[in-house]
Amino acid sequence: MRRMVWVALIVGSGLVWQAAWAGTCELTVTRTSCKGKEKECFAKCDGKATCTRKEDAASADACLALAAKECPIARPDVTKAKVVRVVFDGKELTSNACDPKRPDYNKCE
Repeated sequence: MRRMVWVALIVGSGLVWQAAWAGTCELTVTRTSCKGKEKECFAKCDGKATCTRKEDAASADACLALAAKECPIARPDVTKAKVVRVVFDGKELTSNACDPKRPDYNKCE
């Protein structure tokens, strides 16, 4: 029984240690809507073209991986393109994590 308690304490303290060293990842997403689709396109940002979300990330690379998940466009008939600015612990990593030549961009009809 004592051994299990020690193992739980060691594992638990390791998780706390990792969480203490996690950084803040800020993702600022700016969407460009297809003509006449502004309301639908900007709904995720409370009606605005740009909004910022903060998350914990273990590293700058983990922050960039979170940003990459924001780039795909699920509704190409609504959203023309996205720009994702990435800041990790107050330092800008990139002004746009998304390739503007992505095949799912600029598909408005």
